[in-house]
Amino acid sequence: MEERIPQTFRQGVHTGSQQAQAVKQVGITSVSLRTTRWEPITPTDIPTDARWVYPVNYDEYTYWDTFDEVQTEADPKGSYVSSIMAAMKRQRDAECIRAFFETSHNGQLGTTTVAFPITGSGPWSSTWTTGNQIPVNFGASANTGLTVAKLRQGRLMLLANEVDLDEGELICVAKASQLDNLLAEAQVINRDFNQPEAPVLEEGKVTRFLGMRFIHSELLYVDSNPYTWVPVYHTKGMHFGSWKGIETRISERTDLRGVPHPWQIAVNSVFGATRLQEKMVMQILTSP
Repeated sequence: MEERIPQTFRQGVHTGSQQAQAVKQVGITSVSLRTTRWEPITPTDIPTDARWVYPVNYDEYTYWDTFDEVQTEADPKGSYVSSIMAAMKRQRDAECIRAFFETSHNGQLGTTTVAFPITGSGPWSSTWTTGNQIPVNFGASANTGLTVAKLRQGRLMLLANEVDLDEGELICVAKASQLDNLLAEAQVINRDFNQPEAPVLEEGKVTRFLGMRFIHSELLYVDSNPYTWVPVYHTKGMHFGSWKGIETRISERTDLRGVPHPWQIAVNSVFGATRLQEKMVMQILTSP
């Protein structure tokens, strides 16, 4: 009934029907050593760019006929609204999942494409990673599901990219089967790792591990192999933009037959998501 992923992203409120700048990107620079007196100034040109987010308009309509109301002796309009609202919130989660690994857009007008950094080709080695992707057989002799070794590698890669873990939070989105994979890992279920002040398990659910918070979603992308693409990301590395929140309207359809007339239930929302920093997002391949 509730969306799970958008609130972990950097938030933005946008207007207009076209794309919006999600963030101004300022590149890395360094300082210079001064060695002589009265040395001429040589300014540093710090690279700047912009990352763009695009609105997507979603809506859904359904009718409730008073003809049915007479037969059922019930008025489920509220339940219909709840069902459509839940569908819209799932779509907001799906938009976030799409943005993790799809091409992003940079430049003055958003015309420069930035692909998720995956390089090389299979078969994957079990001891190295390529780009921001952790292979399906990482740390093993065969393809595996979600493992502690893969999570550790994802965290290592984020740290190697100088991602500040004290500013923001690490998130892993995983399916039920992958969270169940972790329940077979000794480091997850061992009491030595489950201290009262920082429990890994709460009522049998994996909540936090290695400084990551886990979010359950069955909407993750599965490729043709089939491998599931599991995102591990820093909260400052993703952006969720809202042009219009979830709006619900129930109206009487006087153009349709019935006394009273049938009801129309409509839900609409406009939003979009994008990746802000490639170095803040990792992709773990799992089987399945």
